[in-house]
Amino acid sequence: MELGYRTLRFKNDEVNYEIDTVLKKIQDEVKFLPASPSPLERDGVRLRHLLAYNDQPHQFTPAEVDVLINAINTLKALDPACGSGAFPMGMLHKLVYILGKLDPDNSKWREVQRQKAIRETEEAYQIGDKEEREKRLLDISEVFENNASDYGRKLYLIENCIFGVDIQPIAVQIAKLRFFVSLIVDQRIDSKKENLGVRPLPNLETKFVAANTLIGIEKPAQLLLRNPEIDKKEKELKEVRERHFTARTPQTKEKYRKADERLRAEISELLKKDGFPRETTEKLAKWNPYDQSASADFFDSEWMFGITDGFNVVIGNPPYVRVQNLSHDIIDLYKQLWSTAWKRIDISTLFMEFAMSVCKQEGTAVFISSNQFLATEYGRKTREFFLNNAGFVRMIDFADLPVFENTLTYVSVFFMRPEPTNKFLYTKIAELPFEPGNLSWEIVNTSDLGSGNWVLGANAEKLLIMKTLDFTGQNRTRAAEMLGINRNTLRKKMQQHSIP
Repeated sequence: MELGYRTLRFKNDEVNYEIDTVLKKIQDEVKFLPASPSPLERDGVRLRHLLAYNDQPHQFTPAEVDVLINAINTLKALDPACGSGAFPMGMLHKLVYILGKLDPDNSKWREVQRQKAIRETEEAYQIGDKEEREKRLLDISEVFENNASDYGRKLYLIENCIFGVDIQPIAVQIAKLRFFVSLIVDQRIDSKKENLGVRPLPNLETKFVAANTLIGIEKPAQLLLRNPEIDKKEKELKEVRERHFTARTPQTKEKYRKADERLRAEISELLKKDGFPRETTEKLAKWNPYDQSASADFFDSEWMFGITDGFNVVIGNPPYVRVQNLSHDIIDLYKQLWSTAWKRIDISTLFMEFAMSVCKQEGTAVFISSNQFLATEYGRKTREFFLNNAGFVRMIDFADLPVFENTLTYVSVFFMRPEPTNKFLYTKIAELPFEPGNLSWEIVNTSDLGSGNWVLGANAEKLLIMKTLDFTGQNRTRAAEMLGINRNTLRKKMQQHSIP
């Protein structure tokens, strides 16, 4: 393991594979289909065919296509450590590809957006204000009629479905730039129109935010009666941010930003009266999503994204940060906030626990991350957490394969659910590249596991001991400490596995 701070980056092929698997998990785990069994629920083959890059038509009925498109439209996906946006962009491209296969002429996707606009403007329409609805519907028509097919798919996926957080403002700026470029390439040039017919780029300040994902805000322990005025103001704030997303002129953007600031202050005062701590209400009021150089020292999905009921999918590659590079104050705070923060804490496991806290009950999270918590003393509380409070569904172990460029680490892909599981599937990759369809899985019963070290797969313990010894420079005392055993037990295990 390389010393110092290192943000892990996943190679493109594996990124695509992980995203494919997450989307498959949407069907398996999110249960977005009707309650009664349908052919789609029983036939994963057709869904895998849909996800695969091929020129063959999809295999779904029109009714099933409607279900899938509506599921995609309501999907909420989060990368809690998005870096420069590689994973969210991979998710965007895969969803665009799926929509292209399901709805080649965009007729269904366009109608979904029209109906959404009609619903969201119904209140104003009923009191005689028809301008907002007409403007929204006209804009939707322009999006689909005057640009390449993928532009309308991307724009509304970005607006409704994909969110990212990173502690570094520069990373968030790069992520937004990626999405800008992705939209620009699908715009049509018309020399007869103003600005060559190129639409202004959307404003992504409330889609990708700079914040510390691992620190939330303090809320009252009990809040029996919520002031209905807060709900009214939060609804108004959400509408302001939706309008800001498509604001075109500097004057219009400034108008909505001032409205945003005013509403934040008003909601802050209302929350204070409702029993929220003063420090919390001040943080909420001062958080300015339009300050490009600032990073919030907290994260709250309701305040920053308007999402109150969790995410369907949490996906990503949490950073590896050595505990030596963290201040004592932040370590103490993390230990107060997260049950998996124990002894020599591993930041990646805190992100796992965070993912479980923001997942919908039927949602899923998929991370590619360090797997050292499986067999170290400091990982004990993480193992207990995934036995008692959440659960693994699948685990793909890359052992010592060079998954990451220029980074020596041992990683796995973890598929997680926010409720305990009684078993999960495990496989170890022997070489790269690998064929996802040809993996050999073994069933791991969680009843066979405890809070002690988890040894999974044939020869796993031998490999772990050898790599730990290599990492410590053959220092058996330090290796034993990292493995959570004493030196004498390590010696016996080395003899058992014929390790010199």
